[in-house]
Amino acid sequence: MFCLVSAHIFKNVHALQDITVRVTHLQSFKILKEPLTYYMPIKSKYVHTNIIASDWQALAKFYQEVFGCTPVPPERHYKGIDLERGTGVKGTELHGVHLRLPGYDENGPTLEIYSYTVQEKEVSRVVNRPGFAHIAFLVDDVQNSRDVVLKSSGKAVGETVTLQTSTGAKVTWCYLTDPEGNIIELQSWN
Repeated sequence: MFCLVSAHIFKNVHALQDITVRVTHLQSFKILKEPLTYYMPIKSKYVHTNIIASDWQALAKFYQEVFGCTPVPPERHYKGIDLERGTGVKGTELHGVHLRLPGYDENGPTLEIYSYTVQEKEVSRVVNRPGFAHIAFLVDDVQNSRDVVLKSSGKAVGETVTLQTSTGAKVTWCYLTDPEGNIIELQSWN
């Protein structure tokens, strides 16, 4: 959920054009002559970072052996129309695992290592090019949170979909981008 803050300044009060309103947590919003609406940050929790690998099992083994990450069952194996709709990748399957990051308890964030059966060609890696696929945030309501991201200069990648793991748990999620094109996942589990 988010808090809605509305600010109204009369058009005939020219001296107030550069008023800055301070909102909680020292966030500043510049007020213009026209009434504006601002959204407070989405209530969220950071949950995982995703890496797309050519061989997810080998990469997961590396992170377990080198950094002490531990698997968080079950392994994930997704396919079908909802996966295609959510990712925008036709004819693909998605396989992988979540690894608990060292230093966190069972509720801490994970490293999500997946492989798509349909992959783009790998580009050479350099220090100033992003290498991760997306960051994810756990939210109360995926659709409402998606709307806030879109209204804040984000862009849609795919649709909001729900997938079910092999244990029966369901995740509702969508991919969007931030204003610079980095991919964000919004998700909610039940």
